Amino acid sequence: AMVIYSSAECGTKITELQGIFKNPFTDVDDNDKFLGCYAAAYALGVVGGNTLNGSAAYTYADLINLVYDSLT
Repeated sequence: AMVIYSSAECGTKITELQGIFKNPFTDVDDNDKFLGCYAAAYALGVVGGNTLNGSAAYTYADLINLVYDSLT
């Protein structure tokens, strides 16, 4: 969900760039192929804190909030 959201908001070209993003999360490897998406989502304010917890499941409410926030 985070990859799709940040790619939709920022475009796929910017989120695919490697080596230009500062990793804001302690639980994400600096070489993660989705680091650009995670950093973009962090910059957009979709996620906060210093851990991403990428293995956590999204609820329907979380996804609805993402869609609502992107439309407003």
